[in-house]
Amino acid sequence: MPNPSLITHYEVYSPGADTSTLTTPSFTPANGEVIVVRATTWSTADGMGTPTGGGQTYTPAQITAPGGFNGWAGTWVCTVAGSPGAFAVSSAPLTANATRHSMVVERWGSAFVDATPAVLSAPTSGVGALSTSITTTAPNSVVSLCVVDLASRDPAGYTWTPAAMVNDGLFDGHLGSNSVHYFAYSPVPSAGATGITLTIPAGNPTWVAAGVEIKAATAQIVDLAATLTATGSLSAGLTREATLAASLTATGSLTAGLTRQVSLAASLTATGSMTAAPVIETHLSASLTATGSMSATLNVPTLGPPDLIASPVASALLACLTTQLNELPSPPAKIEIRAGADGGPLIGPNVDECCAGLAWVRVAQVYPSWDSFPGPDNTWTPCGPFAYAVVLEMGSAFCMPWSDSDQAFDNMDPPSTSDWLTAHNTLMQHQNLMRRAAACCFPHTQRRAVGEWNPLSVEGGCMGGTLRVTVSVMNPCSDC
Repeated sequence: MPNPSLITHYEVYSPGADTSTLTTPSFTPANGEVIVVRATTWSTADGMGTPTGGGQTYTPAQITAPGGFNGWAGTWVCTVAGSPGAFAVSSAPLTANATRHSMVVERWGSAFVDATPAVLSAPTSGVGALSTSITTTAPNSVVSLCVVDLASRDPAGYTWTPAAMVNDGLFDGHLGSNSVHYFAYSPVPSAGATGITLTIPAGNPTWVAAGVEIKAATAQIVDLAATLTATGSLSAGLTREATLAASLTATGSLTAGLTRQVSLAASLTATGSMTAAPVIETHLSASLTATGSMSATLNVPTLGPPDLIASPVASALLACLTTQLNELPSPPAKIEIRAGADGGPLIGPNVDECCAGLAWVRVAQVYPSWDSFPGPDNTWTPCGPFAYAVVLEMGSAFCMPWSDSDQAFDNMDPPSTSDWLTAHNTLMQHQNLMRRAAACCFPHTQRRAVGEWNPLSVEGGCMGGTLRVTVSVMNPCSDC
């Protein structure tokens, strides 16, 4: 059973001590996604209100407001339903008092939450080294938490246990004693008590924390919206793993068995007798109508298991590279994913990819790496690597300007000084935009190492360069 998979997260911080409402960018979640909202303030008496957005229900999991000289921390959970489309999540301060306040929103896939989820055990506040725990109720869960330090200790060099804890937010106001707010999550392989500590080299914090367990999705039935109507006899068996909207109507006799793993929109209507068994692994839209007797069986084959390690970060980097290169007056004609040991330009009878302009992203290597990132790990674990390093290559190619040649066989003069300067400027523009894509593409909490940029050889009038970036990707499931 894999851990829940973090789709993305959004960090929103108040500009200063004020009463501003915190709002994420707009996003479009899928039905069944779990949204975790964590918020903190520097005043135990001035908390944040229940989040809103998309017409969804945000249920408080843990609110910590101990009174006295302390901060405030809160956690809410929401399972997306009703196909809400694009929306933003907002939370506003509960009082008119100015506070330093922050919010980090996570979106989790392959996940669900209990009606009463496990939360941080006592203590959830204190003066001194932060130490709390959570007793998870299932294997392969994730604990997501937030902490506010009212002692405003410098967070430089802070560390967590468990060591697998991933930081996904930091509101650092230690200068001027404006409080420090931490946000993090950690996979928890086994059910039971797990200790959580935060060590700050600058000194002991005055801390308040809140957290919640996010469980790995199983084959259990979750959200079901179904309308079943019959005049006569109706037998319906619905088994599902995500969101199902089904309307089954019969006059006479109808038997329907719907088994699915992703999304199904089905309308089954019969006058007389009908038996329908749609079995799907991907998306199926079916309309079956009969007058008399009809028997239908629909089987849709799977598309095979998706790559959850390299493909998502390669696609993200391609989107960032495309955005950067589109700043050029004449962007490359093709900006795309390439595969294999070399992603360079190809030339055919009717196509010259180099002169048209080409840029690419290619997966160059994937190997286990966590403790030694960006180097490979040389340790054995019983359930597969904790994380992988994905080496991504960005490249670009274009034709060398050649103004001094008239293309005649006896007059193929070399490029001029001006041609070489134009080529140099174009090449440096491309490498600059690659570096920007590598530096700015991924969340700041995702480890990455930007490597060397290297020019390609000038061959056949084609030139260009490549740059590699190594990205750390958490293993979303066990390899064994």
